[in-house]
Order: sequence, then C-alpha cells, then structure tokens
Amino acid sequence: CCINRSRAAELVPAALSGIEKAARKEGQEPGIYKLHVVAGDEQYIPQELLEKVVPIGRADGAHQEKQAEVLPEDKLGVEWEWEDTPEMTLKIVDDEAQAAELFNKYSP
Repeated sequence: CCINRSRAAELVPAALSGIEKAARKEGQEPGIYKLHVVAGDEQYIPQELLEKVVPIGRADGAHQEKQAEVLPEDKLGVEWEWEDTPEMTLKIVDDEAQAAELFNKYSP
C-alpha cells in the first residue's frame, strides 16, 4: 500500500482501520493483523505497533510476532500469504510517480 506523504496523517489511520476490519472478517481477534513498513517510514505508524506482539496465523500455525516490522525497500515485491491473518506492506511516497516507479521496479 503506497500512501502519499502529503496525506499520510489522514490515510495511514484509514489504511490501518481497513486492515483491522479485514481481520475481523477473517475471524481474527480485533486488531490482529501484520504490517510491514518500509524502513524510513516508521514515523507514520503508531509506535506501539512496532512493539506489540500478537499471534500471526501462518501455514504451520500461530506464531508470536511483532505486529509491525520494518522492511527494507528492496522487499516491496514480497507477496504475503494471508494464511489466517491479514498482512500488508506500507510505503509512504512523495507522489504517484514514485509509487508507479516502485511498483515497476519491485513488482514480481
């Protein structure tokens, strides 16, 4: 998920609310999702997400993991499985051109 820096204060909370809503539809406990945030963009998410440990449903069962983890930019092309827990990557961009450039560079 790429969010324009100029609207991050408005759209990051909306994106987090959306993934939390997806978690409820998947039958997960409220607030249980996995967020990967690209290095350098951590300031745009609540700090407690980087510290909170939650059960993340994986193919081999639940694993205790940090709810949000920092990801290097070159991992933007990783496709998350969403076995049992909604999972997404967040990148803050300067504009749509940067988002398109990143998509073209890292898309599998």
